[in-house]
Amino acid sequence: MRVISISSVWIIFGIFLIFLCIVSLRLGLKASYLTETDIIVHYTGIYLENERAQGRAAQPTDCYALASTQIWERMEVICAPENGAPYSYLIGFWGQLLQFSRSLNIDFVPRA
Repeated sequence: MRVISISSVWIIFGIFLIFLCIVSLRLGLKASYLTETDIIVHYTGIYLENERAQGRAAQPTDCYALASTQIWERMEVICAPENGAPYSYLIGFWGQLLQFSRSLNIDFVPRA
């Protein structure tokens, strides 16, 4: 049976800490340089691709963003086409997509 020495444990722990610092620095830099405009433009482009693939005319002005109130969420990008269900993209702090949903515009109130 081989015994791991104390110095090798500290070396492994040091390598882990260096890796953790590099990842933290990378995420911090990404969060500081990624603006809200960049995020909105990115998800608007995805929306435009989806709508044009389905044969509908879509405009970049169909999209807007709301600030989120949750801890791990940065914003919600909402794209509402003229004659379709709105797209909702829930975005995290580093620009990652947390949740995508597309709800139907159903009006349950009868119109007179």
